Amino acid sequence: MKRVGLEERAQKEKPHIKVYRTSDAPPEVCREVEHGLEEEGIPGMLSTAQNQMDAVELAFSAAQASPLGTGIGIAADGLAVHYNRLPPDKPLFYAVRGDCSPAEARRLGANAARLVKGIPFKEKEDTPLPTGSREPTPATDESLKDLVTAVVKRVLAEMGQARGGGDGGARSAGAH
Repeated sequence: MKRVGLEERAQKEKPHIKVYRTSDAPPEVCREVEHGLEEEGIPGMLSTAQNQMDAVELAFSAAQASPLGTGIGIAADGLAVHYNRLPPDKPLFYAVRGDCSPAEARRLGANAARLVKGIPFKEKEDTPLPTGSREPTPATDESLKDLVTAVVKRVLAEMGQARGGGDGGARSAGAH
């Protein structure tokens, strides 16, 4: 079978990221990956694989077939994002099924699109506070106003000292 180069493939197909899934891949993970791609404006084409491969194998196959050189594999073991120039067993991203929340699936879909766009990847969200931790209390309008007032006074004081204002007090424009 003749191997088709990326340039030839791109002329035949509209640019998209291939997403290969197994029949037992969780539908919510597939949906979130697609949402991540959509958020970044890169189309994806979802296909169900005929044979049961793991996520990394699927992702590598998808990357080889994609006109953009980027593929995603979703299988029973997890989710992988691969680039066609990486070794077959070294995906760019891999999330084990137990660690692949909907938010993580969406982030990895977005990162596959960001790879194509050549922009920085989205980082994992901060981990939530442990159970039993004291939640930060939201600021009230009055406490927020006090905080902003204190910050503004301090900045104005520092600006006055930097200019040699001596007392650091703010001056209004106009006659004194």
